[in-house]
Amino acid sequence: MAKRIGRRTGPLRVLVVEDDRQDAYFIMNALEQAGDTQSDLVTSGAAAVDAIRLEAHDLVLLDLNMPGVSGRDVLRAVRAESEIKTPIIVLSTSTQRTDIDDSYALHANAYIVKPYGLDEYDMIAAGLHNFWHVLAQLPGEARPG
Repeated sequence: MAKRIGRRTGPLRVLVVEDDRQDAYFIMNALEQAGDTQSDLVTSGAAAVDAIRLEAHDLVLLDLNMPGVSGRDVLRAVRAESEIKTPIIVLSTSTQRTDIDDSYALHANAYIVKPYGLDEYDMIAAGLHNFWHVLAQLPGEARPG
């Protein structure tokens, strides 16, 4: 059997940044069902900036439209610090082209529109898990020998 190049040995650590309780529950539940994933939740942009700076996460799922410090503000703050390489995926209800383009201009690694059903959350979580846990090499990881 061929090696999977990006295969990780521990759980995928995901920081979920979401101010809506129901959306946070759906996201975190779907991530748990997807496989070897450990997720942490923060409910504000300010807490997200602190967590991204101070804690080791493999991936961030970031709500774009939060009161106070928005997802855009989080992207600006984190991407201004060149030593922070953590992939950030925007997960938003917005389908507005300006929100999508702005997110990429602020160096988000991807933009996903929040689904309406639980099955779609499961599909998104499974796709994220497969790509970021199985296939992708994350910053700071050594390639398996």
